[in-house]
Amino acid sequence: MINNKLTLRKSANIGFLTIALSLLAFSAQAAIVNLVSNGNFETYTGGYTGGAFTNAPSELGNSGTGGYTSPTGWNVGAGSSGTYGFLFAPGTADTTGSHSVRFGSSSFTVWGPHTGGGSVANGLTSTSPSGGNFVALDAGLPSLRGTGISQTITGLSVGELYVLGFDWAAAQQFTFNGATTEKVQVSFGTSTKTTSTFILPEHGFSGWMHQKLTFVATSTTQTLNFLAVGTPESQPPFVLLDGVTLNVPEPETYALFGIGLLSMILAARRQNRRT
Repeated sequence: MINNKLTLRKSANIGFLTIALSLLAFSAQAAIVNLVSNGNFETYTGGYTGGAFTNAPSELGNSGTGGYTSPTGWNVGAGSSGTYGFLFAPGTADTTGSHSVRFGSSSFTVWGPHTGGGSVANGLTSTSPSGGNFVALDAGLPSLRGTGISQTITGLSVGELYVLGFDWAAAQQFTFNGATTEKVQVSFGTSTKTTSTFILPEHGFSGWMHQKLTFVATSTTQTLNFLAVGTPESQPPFVLLDGVTLNVPEPETYALFGIGLLSMILAARRQNRRT
C-alpha cells in the first residue's frame, strides 16, 4: 500500500512539473508572436531628395517613387487618391519635417517645442515609445484621410481571439490654429472598433497612448486597417501611429490561466497530503 502511495505521489509530481514547464514554454512562445509586418515602420522604400533632404521619409504612397515613401508591408493608396499621411524619422516631426509631394511643401510639420522657434512647449517628444519612425495620418477632410493605412494578415484561425496593440497620439498640423479632436478607427476583417476621442487644445500634443483592442477572426485572411478621424476638418487634426502588434493567443490570458491551474494543482496536492 505504501509503495502504491509513493508511486502515485511520484507520478503526480512528474505530471505537475510537466504541466508547469509546458505552460511556461507556451506562455513564452505566445508573448513573442506578432502577425503584423513592419509594425514599427522602420523599413520603407522611396523618400524625398531635395534641399537638405536625401532619401528622407516623406509623404506616404505605395509607389515609393516620385518623392513618395512606401512603408514595407503597408497599403496607403497611390498618389493623390491615397491617404494623406507622412513618415517621420525620430526628432523630425517639429523640426525638419517630412516632404509633402501632393502640395509641394518641402517641410510638413506638426506643432511642437521646436516649431516656430520653440514657442510651443506642448510636450511633443522627439521619438515614439518604440524609439524609431512613426506615421502621421490626416484626420480631417474625408478626401485627405482617405481609407487609412492597411495590411493584409494571413494565417489566422477562424474563431480565435486576437489582441491588437498600438501606440497613438493626437497632434495638429503646424500653422493651423484652434482646438481639435482625434481618434483612431480600427477595422479587422468585418469588425470595426474605435479608441476614445481625445480633445486636443490649440497647438497641443496628447502624449503617446497605448491601446489594446480584441478581435475574433472570421476568416483565415483579413485586412487590418487604421483610419484617423477628427474635427474640425479645416484645422487639420492629425493622428500619430506606431508600435503595431497583433498577438495570438493573448499572453496575459494564458498567464492568468496558467497561474490559476497551478494554484488548483498545488491545492489538490496539499489536500492529498492531509488525507
